[in-house]
Amino acid sequence: MKEIGWLMHPNLVPLRAYFQAKEEKLLVYDYFPNGSLFSLIHELVVVARKSPFLKDSKILSDWHNLQGILHAVAGVE
Repeated sequence: MKEIGWLMHPNLVPLRAYFQAKEEKLLVYDYFPNGSLFSLIHELVVVARKSPFLKDSKILSDWHNLQGILHAVAGVE
């Protein structure tokens, strides 16, 4: 966790604090009114699924692949 706190890049949100217990890990970041990256990605997938122009297209497949990669990296199922 300490290594994450030292990361600095224009595209990264600074980590303000963290908490770690046996089965729980919490990261604290500043509040962003535009929402989270998680919600942005999931909203784009929902829009892509509903679009008649994107059904069975490579774009939709790419979004599913990206979503799977992000979930794997984040440890989210």
